[in-house]
Amino acid sequence: MKDKLAQATEDFKMLLQESKMINHKSMTSIKESEQHLRDIIDILKKDKRYHVLEPVAEERTEMIMSYLEELEARGLPPPPTATEPSRRKEMLDETPEIDLNTDWKDAKRLFKEDPRYLKFSSSERKCEKEFNEYMKDKLAQATEDFKMLLQESKIINHKSMTSVKESEQHLRDIIDILKKDKRYHVLEPVAEERTEMIMSFLEELEARGPPPPPTATEPSRRKEMLDETPEIDLNTDWKDAKRLIKEDP
Repeated sequence: MKDKLAQATEDFKMLLQESKMINHKSMTSIKESEQHLRDIIDILKKDKRYHVLEPVAEERTEMIMSYLEELEARGLPPPPTATEPSRRKEMLDETPEIDLNTDWKDAKRLFKEDPRYLKFSSSERKCEKEFNEYMKDKLAQATEDFKMLLQESKIINHKSMTSVKESEQHLRDIIDILKKDKRYHVLEPVAEERTEMIMSFLEELEARGPPPPPTATEPSRRKEMLDETPEIDLNTDWKDAKRLIKEDP
């Protein structure tokens, strides 16, 4: 139950942070009129995370007040500002002609009129270094995205490598399915490496063999049983809980 209370408390704190009605001025408004606190609570009541803490209602109110005091002490949040590196990354992201084959010379020609480029740097070498780092990150992200695509594919399993060895048509069938997703095409400039990734993944699945049947551990079964007993709340003790679940196998 301690874990359940801790989780409910964290969830409620997240609800407070998400609330659009609460800001650094809320505490002042409450001091002027308690109606503002009632208005805040009326909004929070629309979310189940408020009601889970009903058995500890007093502590819940204290959490609300503490959060309002914390926001008041912080004051007005500073306006979001974009750093120069983030502006440059934004500029690169917004240039669709840049793919994994684009070098610095070609990229520079594509966005030379963009005011964000003019602030890139006075050093050509520094500009090129930052661009190369961006491209390295872009390739790494595209690679991770493609690996995720392979894992999501329903046509690929531990038998796929055997099927490919028996007939190359099976590999073409796999590729035809993958081509329906943009994550395949992003790696077009490194097509050879993309094919190697597919084959490596098939070999890995073949080596692993068939996946084990899903099984639930005893602790997870017990937690599932408790989660599925709606009568159990933060006020429930072991004696009452045992009575509620005693017939469950």
